[in-house]
Amino acid sequence: STKHVDFTGLNGTSPYNDLFEASNGKLYGLTYQGGTFDKGTLFEFDITTGLLTVKINFDGGTNGSNPKGALMESSNGKLYGFNSFGGAFNKGVVFEYDMTSEVMTTKLAFDGINGVYNSQNYFIEICAKPTLNITSTSNDTLCSHQPITLTANGTGSSYTWSNSISNGVPFNPTLGSSTYSVSSTNVCGTTIDSVNVYVKPTYNIHTYDSICAGSTYNFPDGSAQTNITSALIDTSLFSTISSCDSNLVVHLFVKPEYFFNTTITICADEDYTFPDGFTQNFITSNMSHISNLQTILFCDSIITTSIEVLPIHYIQDSTFICSNYSYTFPDGFIQNNIIAEIIHTSSLTTVAGCDSTIVTTVSVNSVYNITETVQICSGENYMFPDGFIINNITTPTSHISNILTTEGCDSIIITVINVNPIFMMVENINLCEGSNYIFPDGTLTSGIIADISHVSTISSPTSCDTSITTNLIVATHYSYIEYDTICIGETYIFPDGLIVNNIISNTNHLSNLQSIYGCDSIITTNINVQLIDATVIEIGNNQLVANSSLANYQWFDCLSNSPVSGAVFQTFTPIISSEYSLIVSNTYCLDTSSCFQISMIGINDKFNEDNYSIYPNPTDGIATLNLNETIYDGDIHI
Repeated sequence: STKHVDFTGLNGTSPYNDLFEASNGKLYGLTYQGGTFDKGTLFEFDITTGLLTVKINFDGGTNGSNPKGALMESSNGKLYGFNSFGGAFNKGVVFEYDMTSEVMTTKLAFDGINGVYNSQNYFIEICAKPTLNITSTSNDTLCSHQPITLTANGTGSSYTWSNSISNGVPFNPTLGSSTYSVSSTNVCGTTIDSVNVYVKPTYNIHTYDSICAGSTYNFPDGSAQTNITSALIDTSLFSTISSCDSNLVVHLFVKPEYFFNTTITICADEDYTFPDGFTQNFITSNMSHISNLQTILFCDSIITTSIEVLPIHYIQDSTFICSNYSYTFPDGFIQNNIIAEIIHTSSLTTVAGCDSTIVTTVSVNSVYNITETVQICSGENYMFPDGFIINNITTPTSHISNILTTEGCDSIIITVINVNPIFMMVENINLCEGSNYIFPDGTLTSGIIADISHVSTISSPTSCDTSITTNLIVATHYSYIEYDTICIGETYIFPDGLIVNNIISNTNHLSNLQSIYGCDSIITTNINVQLIDATVIEIGNNQLVANSSLANYQWFDCLSNSPVSGAVFQTFTPIISSEYSLIVSNTYCLDTSSCFQISMIGINDKFNEDNYSIYPNPTDGIATLNLNETIYDGDIHI
């Protein structure tokens, strides 16, 4: 015997009845007291882990209190139990516990009329299979192609029919007697029921018949239709001995009756036999005849024949041809190289087989052969008599034009083209602004201030134009002012070559020049003289200060002839004894000061600099030392 759980009061006390093993493999039980409200608990015990878990704490309210009876698992998978007290009337309740959702629901409150709790109560589950009732939308006996709906009702939640039909959905049953079964299943079992359906046959019969167009027809149902001219389908409705509808479908075809109109052409005085065998001899004028016949389907056929009489022709024809041409006459005879008028008689047969006589008179037209010479200017276009065009002709050429005369005969015109030269020249002239110029064609242009292009056209002795394009290029007179900046004392060369040395003040100069085209140019040069201050002031503590405050600085070691690295500020304090100068510059000028000698003689401080002072320093004479503190038992070395 192994103890697994001690009831402590918090997890319940006084379990009065058996444990119950549920379908999930865990044990469930009840305690009469204990739990959160000391009114009992519903607990779960996991056999695998040995863990007890309180699922419900009874509070004496709607879920009751103090259970004594045993739990039972119903077929719906839920647990049911009793409570001794609590509920709406404090006479106990019946409760339901869902192991999946862990929710407890009060199903019944005892009120004294329907009983009170007794500690010996046990649940018994009575399980009933579902009930079934089958209804149909029509009588179980019906005609083919008539749908029926079978519907099962009862206590089941779903219904399964045989033959793949659906509950409450119309379908067409098969011909004859058929049995359809339905089943419904719940946790207690399956209920099966069936219904027998009998389907009586219906008939749909097709028959075929034919009549002549325009006839009358009597259908099987007694109806009639007159003057039928096209095929039709008629359905006669009947009822079988089993009271099901039957259809008799008549497919009626119409055999044609023919009414033809035909036209026949014959030659005058010929005979003709009509379709009904009648023959008319020596027909000389148009006529018609009606033949009454019968088709192979024994329907009427009426043919109206119209006779058109064609005459016998005698024609005289005249035509023209060009000299030396050939001619083919209507009867196929060919006459070659005709140079004079001829007459020929052709005996023919018309398309209708009638005689025709054609007398043809052939007349002769002349042909021509001409040579012409044409003068043109080089580069011109020319259209020849046949309409052919040659563009931009620059060399002699010739062309043969084949054209027709007004009578339609060939004429040959040989055109010889002679080309006269034309001249095209371009000249470029440079002149000064404001000049005058006379162009080759005599045109005078005065006061020219901008470039001009002018075309002069002059006729040559051959009447061909000579074109001279004159481009005048105008050189301007320059007059402008320039400004320059130099340092004081510099030398300057002006545009006209004048050299001025040691310029110390602002000045200007006027240069008179000529352009490459010989045109005047005047340049006024204004010189601005810049002064840069290279003065250096030596102040105490070996400091050198540049007098100029708006410049660039570079301090220079005169003895080593090298710039001092990093010494680019207005104030400079040397750290070694030497001679120093200053290079000062701005945008335009640069100057160097004289060299200053600096001797570095100092002290190595040992005291706090606030406690002493010594001056002058450096000095090669008498120095004064002030101490701001008392020195005990010490030496001062200067």
